[in-house]
Amino acid sequence: MAQCHSVSNRFDGLTMSARRKAHHYVLNRFAVRSVCLFIATLLVSCQGSYELTTKFSPNQLRDDLRVLRRSLEQAQPGLYRRTSKEELDRLFSEADKSLERPLDVFEFYRAIAPLVAAVRCGHTNLQPPDFFVREQDTPRVKSFPALVKIIDGRIYIWRDLGDKNSRLGGKEVIAINNVPAAQIISAMLGATGGDGDIQTSRVERIEGWNFIKKLLPLTGLQPPFDLTVSGAADGLQERIRLDGLDIPTLGRNWETWFPRDRRPSASAGLEFLDGGRIARLTVREFGGFVDDKRQRGLAEFYQDAFRQLAAAGTETLILDLRDNNGGDDKLGALLLRHLLNEPFTYFEEVVARGTYFALGEGLFGTNRIRLPYQTEKRGDGLYRLTDYPNFGLLQPSAPTFSGQIYVLMNGGSFSTTAEVISQLHYHRRAQFIGAEDGGAYDGNNSGTIAAVTLPHTKLVLTVPLMSFYLPVGGSEDGSRGVRPDYPVDYSVGDYLINSDKELALALKLARHE
Repeated sequence: MAQCHSVSNRFDGLTMSARRKAHHYVLNRFAVRSVCLFIATLLVSCQGSYELTTKFSPNQLRDDLRVLRRSLEQAQPGLYRRTSKEELDRLFSEADKSLERPLDVFEFYRAIAPLVAAVRCGHTNLQPPDFFVREQDTPRVKSFPALVKIIDGRIYIWRDLGDKNSRLGGKEVIAINNVPAAQIISAMLGATGGDGDIQTSRVERIEGWNFIKKLLPLTGLQPPFDLTVSGAADGLQERIRLDGLDIPTLGRNWETWFPRDRRPSASAGLEFLDGGRIARLTVREFGGFVDDKRQRGLAEFYQDAFRQLAAAGTETLILDLRDNNGGDDKLGALLLRHLLNEPFTYFEEVVARGTYFALGEGLFGTNRIRLPYQTEKRGDGLYRLTDYPNFGLLQPSAPTFSGQIYVLMNGGSFSTTAEVISQLHYHRRAQFIGAEDGGAYDGNNSGTIAAVTLPHTKLVLTVPLMSFYLPVGGSEDGSRGVRPDYPVDYSVGDYLINSDKELALALKLARHE
């Protein structure tokens, strides 16, 4: 995707351009003194929390649905890219008709999250209210005390975070509080967004830590948790009760009890094997820093890494892009310039519905956003961005790696990462190991991300304001990701011991060559 800017205190704040624009609206000091108390009062009334058991009237719910729909139609340029207008219109109409009785926030959330997921865009999502997200991270709220993996449509306990000496690891969860596991998975997947028809990314978004965070909002299941589990060896079922634990405690237990699970903080790394003949280049995010002092970014790292590859005479590069959710597309393009030995085009086109948006409702519920790009109007009413970075023919950057490349990928390889994978696939520059990546083959909707708070329930809708198209035409299905040349499947036993089957296979292939 493009470098994601989001416009809300929920994310990363205003873009630099938006900050500059905001200067035109600054009040003078006298006016600030005059209205500060009034503004503070309005802020509290507009942004305050409420009891989660509060019931909202059908009129209030329909009001929120109207704001949600209007925000998507006004701002999301790829709204009908994967799902037809006729289908979305039908789903909105059905949702509106279903709102005939008062609902609390999570009942409403479960009713309309599948509607947002039907857009089939991994950057368009509906999330619980900010105050609940903050509250969920405090010791006052108890959550499901285990990390799970979803394998072949079944739930398995990966890490028991409630009892260090537990033997629950590896057991299959048959039911939670008498709700069958298949029903839980169906409800969570149906309400989870993702690009096109890619299931690997949706599964990744409901397992692990995400399962802990989403179980209550998407299923209503609360502690204590009565589990029906089955042993991996004997298949016998047993009933186990788990008390909930707060998320801070769960996080500490995970870090302390399972240190090998910890993800390195550096955004990238390079290691050599077999005397330098094979190298593994890991990129964990397209952004951030590669050193503890947070001084060296990826641009410097790339230059140094590819010089080292050239000096070592490396023949095979293992490019590890697993669980890389994306970042700045300029850094994605820069990596490709060291991997493709001929000029290439990164983006074919970038479009938006306009350059200025006022999304939401009310004085403090409206996001006013201006995109800092030049545009020209297309015949279909959308606007083509004419000066977005990475346009035009990009030249290779020296040193360029010309050897064999194996890419490690999975459903967590999303956004900018998926763009890099699609380009490598299109140019037939690599072979792919693992599982289908999480981003659509021909591009995505992303860029600046607006966060719209619905006026009554305070649910938060994230809306990407740009659509990106990659020049990767041909017979590939644009609603799917890149499928691996060498698929790798995991059992729960593999997860328990932190097996790295993709890397093992890549090394086997490289050494065989």
